[in-house]
Amino acid sequence: MAKLVIIAGPQSSGKTTLFNVLKNRYPNLRFIDEVNVYQLAGENHPGGAFSDKTLELKLLEEDLNRLKNVDDKRTTVIETGIFHLVYCEKFCGRDTARIYLEKYVQIYNKLQPLLFFIDTKPEISWRRRQEKYKDRIARAGITDEKDIIKKLSRYQKHLFALYPIWLKFFDKIPYEKIIYRNSYVSEAEFIREAFLELQKSLLQ
Repeated sequence: MAKLVIIAGPQSSGKTTLFNVLKNRYPNLRFIDEVNVYQLAGENHPGGAFSDKTLELKLLEEDLNRLKNVDDKRTTVIETGIFHLVYCEKFCGRDTARIYLEKYVQIYNKLQPLLFFIDTKPEISWRRRQEKYKDRIARAGITDEKDIIKKLSRYQKHLFALYPIWLKFFDKIPYEKIIYRNSYVSEAEFIREAFLELQKSLLQ
């Protein structure tokens, strides 16, 4: 039976990097790119820290819609997937996240899910991500120092608030799991080790 591989982790954990490495290495597999706020709200949106309930619900529905044609004939690799529930709980509340967990499980139970979670501490995510946030603020035309600090603070608080929810759903989601810790390794080391670890499951 073909697998459904979900690559997930906090911001700047390396999930997109690993996803693209696999896409280049295994062109015969099916790949489903991550749904994000920029696709739904436009490139000028300030990012996930500035999302809201309406946008997150649209994102969840779009992600679930992309899974409708997935079957067990060919291994499928997706980015984030069911872990969109992390953002759902933060912006929509626990009750809504519980409802959508059931929706995901209804689909995933028909497949053979494997969760590959890249555990990255929020202070590391912040260190890796900070310059991108500064660029995003600059592109928005914000120059007032107080406004810049205020927005950077919101990005930082967002990363730290999400991290325990990531861990919660990693423990809660009832499927086969692999955890790879990517806080203090180089990008080259991460790509090599994470790829080799995941390759074992893809080739089974």
